[in-house]
Amino acid sequence: MSSDEEPSNPLIDRLRSPDSAAWGEAFAGTTLAISMSTPVSLSAGASHTSLVPSIWETYICAEPAVELPLLIRNGPDEYTALLRTLQRSADHFSERDQMRVVELIQFEQAKLHMQHGQWKHAMRVLLPLWQTLSWRKSGWWHLLEEVDYALQDCAGCVQDPETLVAVQWELLNQFSVGFAFESLEGSVGVSLASQLVISSYAQPASEPITIREVKIRFEGGLRDIRIEHCASEAPTDNDRGEETRLQQVHLRIPPSDDGIVPLSPISPSSRGSLSGLADMTLVAGCTTILAFTDVPRHAGEVEVSSIMSIIQGKNFDLEIIATDDEHMQQDCLFLEGSKRVPSRRSLEGRSNAIRILPKPPKLRLEIAGLEKESYINETMMFIVDVTNEEEDEADIHLDIRVLGNSAEPPVISWLSDDDNSNPLEIADPGGRIDMRKHIESFPPSAKQQHKVHLQSPPHPAEYVLEIRARYYLRSALETPILKTTTAGLVFRQPFEVISSFTPTIRPEPWPNYFEIDDREDKTNSGIENDLIAQGLVQSWSLISRMTSVAMAPLAIERVEPRVTQVQEAARCTITDADADSLKHCTILPGDVQERHFGVDVQKVDLEDRRPTFVDIHLEVTWRREGSTGPANVIHLPIPELAVPFGEPRVLASARNGSRPLGVIHLDYIIENPSIYTLTFTLTMETSEEFAFSGVKSVTVQLVPLSRHFARYNLLPLVKGAWISPQLRVYDIQFQKTLKVNGTEGMRNDRKGVSVWVDADG
Repeated sequence: MSSDEEPSNPLIDRLRSPDSAAWGEAFAGTTLAISMSTPVSLSAGASHTSLVPSIWETYICAEPAVELPLLIRNGPDEYTALLRTLQRSADHFSERDQMRVVELIQFEQAKLHMQHGQWKHAMRVLLPLWQTLSWRKSGWWHLLEEVDYALQDCAGCVQDPETLVAVQWELLNQFSVGFAFESLEGSVGVSLASQLVISSYAQPASEPITIREVKIRFEGGLRDIRIEHCASEAPTDNDRGEETRLQQVHLRIPPSDDGIVPLSPISPSSRGSLSGLADMTLVAGCTTILAFTDVPRHAGEVEVSSIMSIIQGKNFDLEIIATDDEHMQQDCLFLEGSKRVPSRRSLEGRSNAIRILPKPPKLRLEIAGLEKESYINETMMFIVDVTNEEEDEADIHLDIRVLGNSAEPPVISWLSDDDNSNPLEIADPGGRIDMRKHIESFPPSAKQQHKVHLQSPPHPAEYVLEIRARYYLRSALETPILKTTTAGLVFRQPFEVISSFTPTIRPEPWPNYFEIDDREDKTNSGIENDLIAQGLVQSWSLISRMTSVAMAPLAIERVEPRVTQVQEAARCTITDADADSLKHCTILPGDVQERHFGVDVQKVDLEDRRPTFVDIHLEVTWRREGSTGPANVIHLPIPELAVPFGEPRVLASARNGSRPLGVIHLDYIIENPSIYTLTFTLTMETSEEFAFSGVKSVTVQLVPLSRHFARYNLLPLVKGAWISPQLRVYDIQFQKTLKVNGTEGMRNDRKGVSVWVDADG
């Protein structure tokens, strides 16, 4: 290696590329090299190890005579070289987010400036470091004390009195502030007590200090508090040598806020603040406790966000702001007579935080007249009783909400004294219906009744009826109070219906296919497009068995089928087969009532052979037993009726004969409504259940639009049982067996049709 090359040194290499310990080793080695009072000089080309006996331990770092020249190469002098090395180290640790190490390096930079008399440079480093130092929050008081003393020297040298006072105050550590609520939870509108504890830690010989003003700022539903100093004329406890002094501070609204009234009870004015007076002369070693009460106005979490104290000095005022949550905690509460009790901390273990609950409302809401069970399409009325049990006049906004999710929610409205509806309804996509009513100047102990009209939905559904009163007392218009009561609304069907269609035989003859007149379509009463039906007619019997599923007796006023739709050019007429029975009656829970109706379906055009589909529902008019209000109407679904007009069919009917005794006349009708001539074979099968007289087997040919009647006389061999005669009707052209359809009074089952034989017949 030539003489111009810089000798390799591990420490110098680490200084140029700092790692986790480089700056500490560099600073220690450099300090040692600079502190050597007698430098060792080497002649040109001479080896230090050959001329001077080694008295240094060179295992960790080079000898001072070698270290210093190499270090100076980082700058024009050793001062600059050390600053650059420390700055590179600070940048390195800053990139790795090791901020506490960065703070320590910055402190070393400041001390290096101070060693070389660069007080302004040291001040520029120390002041921002002191303001944001994390050691204060971490409780590293010895390290913090070193920084305070260094900053005190710098502030004195550069003549910065503001910084000098601040740092001296921290060194003296003259007082601390703590805050504690006296309870774990509070309520809106209920007085909440708390204490501000100011303790002095000054030396016994120190002069008393005066706190000119204390400002407490809250986050949440409490107003900020400002307490000003007011010297007491009477001798205080501190003057008598007592260690603690408890003062009751009476808070009030500042004069500038007097007379301010909220623009609207619903939109209170800004939160404002409270002020009070107290003697805040703090004697060394003593504690002053300021106790006060406030009334929360809003529910939620409340905590102290900051406490600012303004110290009044002879030549200066000092503002101290405590924002650290840990430093505002207070371990105990003070009572009269210097007694201490542990402070009631919140669930999070914080004495300066509390949960404010909504004010317990004294307004009473009751629902009267609401039925336990409600039914669809029912018109109802109930009463909302409102009683003011507050001690002040109230301004009430009464809301009724129907909560649920339905395409057709119930309709609600207020009823005035003359039963005229006065609703204010607001609907939203979430299925909520709001109705509001304003009650002004409601005096204490007063009671009002408000009628509500409710029209239930047309389909079964479940809802929640919520009655909510948001009110304000005249003495506290800025504080809203909420009272809510709820009730369940379940709307269900009052009836269940099972309906069936049975074909019936029309005695009127069919039109003759070969004698139909060729005439134009006529209209009924001259009304255009109201054509007279001229086609075939089929008659059906509609039997509806209606069961009451209600929990109370219901009065039935009328049951009537309604045709909703007829397809494929046809007319439908419904007649009541029981016109004189079951018109007005009472149906008990679980009872079944049967209704019979005749349904006639006729084609408009005789040539139209398309099947027809008829939609019918059962309209029931009913009311609760004893009710004088309007009747309710409900529509019960009935299965669709399909009427085949283009296919042949077989109908069977049975009736009891008189001679011989017990004989049953069984009639069959084969219908051919088609445009073809059809041939059928009729075969009656023998049975052990009965004997019969009639044609055993016959072939019948039917022209279009014709019918054939066949009668069999049955003599039953059994009594009190169903017998099943088997007539086989076979269509020769289409090669299929027709189904025999029993009419009213007969049973259709898997065997075909069955006839009942009376036990006494």
